[in-house]
Amino acid sequence: MLETLSHKLSVQSVGVQVGSGGRPEVTTSDFAAMMAGLPPGPVTLGYAKYVGDEQAARRLYAMLHVLASDWARREGWEVPKGSEQVGRLARKVRDDLIASRGMLSEREAAAWLKVSRRKWREVWQARYHRLLSVGQDWEGDLRRKLSREYYAQNPTLAELDLA
Repeated sequence: MLETLSHKLSVQSVGVQVGSGGRPEVTTSDFAAMMAGLPPGPVTLGYAKYVGDEQAARRLYAMLHVLASDWARREGWEVPKGSEQVGRLARKVRDDLIASRGMLSEREAAAWLKVSRRKWREVWQARYHRLLSVGQDWEGDLRRKLSREYYAQNPTLAELDLA
């Protein structure tokens, strides 16, 4: 199984080759074999990003939302009652992690979160980057694990030190 997975990963970026219809060729079985030992964050991100698992994308959103909600509660974020700002923030971070998108313009980000540009710049932008950095750490853990597994299956490449 790992031998098959090694053919699906890019040597340079430890990315995933895309199959027909733009869907990744890495299966949930491939990931189950590869992700042993990683914590839930990187594993969930991996399933959502590289396998296209919609349930994993929902779990990733839930994980980010719980984390941001916990920060909001502990740090006393001023969030209007009934507001969906924390959820929208978690959804934006999730979408950006899965699609590897860059940050929106200040205007677009403020509109996404339904706050003024000033409020985005002064309050929510730092929160976005803080939550995004957690996801980026998960991505780093995931890529390091994939790289180790890839080179374990391709010892000749590891000897060449192409990474």
